[in-house]
Amino acid sequence: MVGCAWASGLPMRSPVHEDERKALLTSREALKPDSYFFVKYRLTPAEGLSLEEAAARVSIVSTLRTMRRLTYEAVRARIQNAGLITSLDNSGYVEVAFPLAQCSEREGLTHLLLLITAGAEYNYTRTFWIESLELPENFVRRYKGPRFGKSGIQDVFKASSRPILGLVIKPRTGVGLNQILNVCDEALRGGADFIVDDLLLIDPDGELSFENRVKPFVALAKSVSNATKQEKKYFVNVGIASHKAAEYALSGVASGVGAVLVNAFTMGIGGVEHVVESLNGAVPVIATNMGSGIMTRGSLLGSAAVFPTGMSEAVVAKLSRIAGADAAHTGTSASECYGEDAWGPPARALLHQLFDLRPAMPVAEGDLTVANFWHNVRSLGRDILVEPTSGIVDFPGGPRKGAAAFRQLAESLDPEMDAETADKTIRQIAKKHSFSEALTFFGYNPREWSKT
Repeated sequence: MVGCAWASGLPMRSPVHEDERKALLTSREALKPDSYFFVKYRLTPAEGLSLEEAAARVSIVSTLRTMRRLTYEAVRARIQNAGLITSLDNSGYVEVAFPLAQCSEREGLTHLLLLITAGAEYNYTRTFWIESLELPENFVRRYKGPRFGKSGIQDVFKASSRPILGLVIKPRTGVGLNQILNVCDEALRGGADFIVDDLLLIDPDGELSFENRVKPFVALAKSVSNATKQEKKYFVNVGIASHKAAEYALSGVASGVGAVLVNAFTMGIGGVEHVVESLNGAVPVIATNMGSGIMTRGSLLGSAAVFPTGMSEAVVAKLSRIAGADAAHTGTSASECYGEDAWGPPARALLHQLFDLRPAMPVAEGDLTVANFWHNVRSLGRDILVEPTSGIVDFPGGPRKGAAAFRQLAESLDPEMDAETADKTIRQIAKKHSFSEALTFFGYNPREWSKT
């Protein structure tokens, strides 16, 4: 038995006919671009397989579902319906062209996601990373995409040339509703455009349950809008099972919320579609993907040689936009989030032209302070939603002063500034509006900028 797979410790694998494997190799130029969607993988072959063999197995199992040709299958039909390998190189990058017929309009985005990820379930690779997804126009045109998009959200707040500022409502337990309402009131009066539920705040027991909090927060936003003559909104989180999420979303809209927050990871892309279609353009839909780090988190070592199994945040962002999200979380620069460099491809997936779909807005959320705000403007531009919490709530002098400081920086910082000009601008604004001590409090250190 020497030489058998089980004798050598290698897993059992059905053989792939060499002629079939070679027939899968082609080039982009040989294909009709509107008949395929293209997925760029980074694969590390499993022991006993070459990169070409591993890629062929991934392509076959993702589309044909069996390594061996079944007795009633024709050879030509198998090749016509298989994923075709259009490129591969020694670094592990492989591009597979999936026939558009493998994903009908009735099956939708959820089936598309299944097709491109299915190969990870098999023992053909040691690592399996989805780097990018390129879709033909006739596929994208099946979807309406964002109903508001970037410009629609900017129109709501009459803010087309600055970041739109929000305060995240947290924690979900342990602090009373009235205490949080008071902080939100201060922030809105200081210059915040909206308040938004934390990603974990959906419908807990107690004072911050959905039923208890929605109407007070909506009323607060309306009250401050009337007092300041500026548009203020409350965004409600409905990121649970899609049928319940739609019910919560419609209830929130009836109460006067300004937008709804969903989770493209836990609800699934189909769940986002369901909520978007249920709302039918009533309010913007903001997509987070909290938890998707389990599949989108890159190597902490930052080495090209160490690559995980998962997919790029850019793929999630693109699918969220196609599903109808008007904005999506893309990562926060110079913060404690793992994705400090995740802003690039995900933000481009939201903002760059995708046939006739409206651009969606990137969202920077989390550990935002006046000390790292510039990093995010530099990275993401001005057409963004920014959602601090402690950077406003813990601001020296209180949340009203904190929101005002963010607003003043938002109106003055330009992503085209060089680092020296940005530093000078920040210091001048801080001195003029008396928050220089806040820069020190939050650890402002422009000498570290070159490292991020």
